[in-house]
Amino acid sequence: MESAPHSYPPSHATPSDGDGDTEQLPPPATLAAQKEPLTAENARKACTSSRTQTAYRSYLRGIATWIRESQSDPERFFDDAGNIDINVFSPKHFEAFLVAKMNASGRVLKVTTLGGHRSAVKDIYRQKRVALPVEYADDMKTLYQGFKRVEATRNQAGAGEAKMAGKMALPYSTYTQACKETLVLSDGGFSHLYLTLQWNLMCRSQSVETINSGHLSNEDHSIGIVFHKSKANQDGTGPKDPRHVYANPLAPRTCCITALGIYWSCHPRQGPGPIIPGALQRNRFRKTFGRALDKQDSEHDYGTHSIRKGVATYACNGSTGGPSIVSVCLRCGWSLGGVQDRYFRYEAAGDRFLGRVVAGLPVNSAQFASLPPHFKDNNCPIVREGVISMFPAFAEDTRLQPILKLCLASLAYHYDFLSTELPTTHSLRASSLFRRCNLHQSLSDQLVQLESPWMTATGIPPQVVMFGLQKEIQATVCALPESLARRFAKLLEEKGICGNGINQQQMEDTMHRVLDERVPQYSRAIHREDAPPRATLHFWPSDGKLHALPESFDFPSTDVVHAWHLWWFGSEAAGQPPYKSLCTHDLSTRKKRQTYSEWRVMMEHISSAIERKTGALPPPTMSEQQSAVLCVTGVNSLPLGPSKPSRRVTQLKVTTLLRLVRQVEHNNNPNAPHYGFADALSYNGSTQVIVESESGIAPPSAS
Repeated sequence: MESAPHSYPPSHATPSDGDGDTEQLPPPATLAAQKEPLTAENARKACTSSRTQTAYRSYLRGIATWIRESQSDPERFFDDAGNIDINVFSPKHFEAFLVAKMNASGRVLKVTTLGGHRSAVKDIYRQKRVALPVEYADDMKTLYQGFKRVEATRNQAGAGEAKMAGKMALPYSTYTQACKETLVLSDGGFSHLYLTLQWNLMCRSQSVETINSGHLSNEDHSIGIVFHKSKANQDGTGPKDPRHVYANPLAPRTCCITALGIYWSCHPRQGPGPIIPGALQRNRFRKTFGRALDKQDSEHDYGTHSIRKGVATYACNGSTGGPSIVSVCLRCGWSLGGVQDRYFRYEAAGDRFLGRVVAGLPVNSAQFASLPPHFKDNNCPIVREGVISMFPAFAEDTRLQPILKLCLASLAYHYDFLSTELPTTHSLRASSLFRRCNLHQSLSDQLVQLESPWMTATGIPPQVVMFGLQKEIQATVCALPESLARRFAKLLEEKGICGNGINQQQMEDTMHRVLDERVPQYSRAIHREDAPPRATLHFWPSDGKLHALPESFDFPSTDVVHAWHLWWFGSEAAGQPPYKSLCTHDLSTRKKRQTYSEWRVMMEHISSAIERKTGALPPPTMSEQQSAVLCVTGVNSLPLGPSKPSRRVTQLKVTTLLRLVRQVEHNNNPNAPHYGFADALSYNGSTQVIVESESGIAPPSAS
C-alpha cells in the first residue's frame, strides 16, 4: 500500500537572506489584516498604478524645474504644499513648456516623453476633480501631431544611425544564448524560469511576478496560465483564457516546463502561492538578464521588454507558415480595435498552435508534433514517490499533480543533459533525482515520449500531419530493399537450394539440444546478486593520499532542506558519503572547511529545534520523506528575528539561515557586547571569526 504523502508545515518566519531581495509574502488573510480598510479615495487612487504615479511625479518635477528657471515670480505657480497650482499654471504655460523642450539646445525630449508630461498634468485635474480645460483636448492634440512631424523631419535630416523607439526586439538566437547563460546561474533557477515564462507567455515582465500557482491549469499535455489583470486589462473585465505553455524536448535549454521543474526542485519548501515570491522580482531579473546579454551582445540596446517584442516578431515572422496575427494579438493582450475586437475571439486551437511555435518547436518538421516527456502511467507508485521527493510542499495539492508529474518527467528525460551542463554547486544536484541513482532509473523506465498510451498531441496544423505521414512513407521505402534481401535469403535457406547441406536453422537447433543435455539445469537458476554499493575514495595528487571527497569538491549553494538530505544521506550519484561522516581532512581548502563547520553548526541547530518541537532528536535511520518533514519542522521553529520587508522565507540558504540564528542568539545574550551584530564581523579594522560556544556567541578578541 502506498504511504500517505507527507506535507510541509507552513513557514511563519520572515527573516532576511542578506541579498537585498524581498521574501515570500504572507498569506492573503494576513495581508488583508495588515491593510487599512478600503476608502473611496483609495479606490480612486487605484485607477492609477504605483509605477504610473511615480512617472507622473517625475514629469511634474521636470515642469517645476522649468517654471523656476523661466518664469518670473515662480513661487506663485505652487501651492502651500509645493505642488503645481493648476489655477495659475494654465494651458498656455504648458504649451510654452513643450515648445521650450522641443527647442532645447542640449538633450531634446522625444514627443512620446512629452506625452507623459501631458498625462501628468491631466492627472492633477482628475485628482482635484476639476474639469479639464478644452485647450487640453483637440487643440493640444493638433500641437502634438505637429511635434511628431517636426521630430520625424529632424530625424530624417540628421546624420547618424536612426534609433528605434524603445528597446530592440530580442532575436530567437539571442534568446537561446540567454537561456544558456541563465540556466547555469546559482540562483535556484529563478532567472531561467523568469526568462522562459516571459517568452512563452508573451507577456510583460511585470506580469510574470504576479503569477500564482492557482493560475496554473492542466491542459492535456501543456500548462495553461491565466492572467486576471494586466496593463491592458486593469479592471479585470477582459477575457480570462489560458495561455498554453508547451515543452520542447528537442531543446532543454529553452524548455519552460523543464525550467519550472528546476525551480520548484531547488526550493522544496515553497508550496502553493506565488510562483516567484517577493516584491519587485522584475528588478532582480532585469539585472541578471542584463548581465547575461552583456556576455553575448553588448552592442545592441536590449531590455526585459525586448523579450516581448522579440517573441511577437518571432511568432509572426519566424516562418511563412506561422500562427495568425489574431492569435498573437490575443495572447499578447493587444487590442485589435473596432470591429475586430468584437468579432475575433479566442480559440484554444489557435493559442495551442502559437504555444508550440514560441516554445521553439520546428514548425517545418514533423517534430513539431512532439509530445512532452511523460510517464506511461501517471498513477504509478514510483511516479508518486518521485513527486513527493522532488516537490514535497505540493504533495497534497491534487490540482497541480498532473503539472508536477509533467515537470518531473522533463527532469528525468533531460537528466544526462542537466548533469553535463549544470555546475557542481547548482542546487538541483542536491535534489533526490540527482542524488539517488535508483530513483532516476525507476523514473526513466516509466518514461515515454514518442508513442503515448494516453496522451494525444494538440495544436498541430495540417501540414505537420502530412510531414509525419511523408516521413513514415520515406522510412518504409528506404527499408524495402533490405527487407526483400532478407526474405529472399531466408527463402533460399529454407528450401536448401544450395544442396543437401545443413542450413543455419538446423545447426542452431542441434547446438541448443546438445547444450540442454550436457549443461546441468541447476546452473541456469544461479542468480548473481548485485554487490552492495561501496564507498568511493578519491586520490589527491597534492598530498598523495585517499580522501572521501575529490579535491575539486565544493559545497552546493542550496536550500536548507537539500543540505539536510546531503548531511544525512549524501549523494549516491556523485559517490559522496553522508556529509555528517566527513572530516576536515576530506576538504582541500580552508574556505571549504569553514563552510563545513557552518553546515555542521546549522544542522545542530535544526536537530535541537526538532528535539524542542517533538521531544526527540532525529532518529539515526529514517527515510528521506521523514527527514524532510523533520527538517521543515525544525527550521520553522527556529527563533528567527523579524525583518521590515517581507522575505523569501522558503528560499533561504544554509549560511544565511545560520547568520540569522546567530544574530538572534547574540541579541538575546545579556553578556554580549553592545556594538551591532554586523560590527562583530569587523573589529579594529580586521576581519574576525565569531566562535560559537556553549554559552552563546563569543565576542571577537582584540588583537
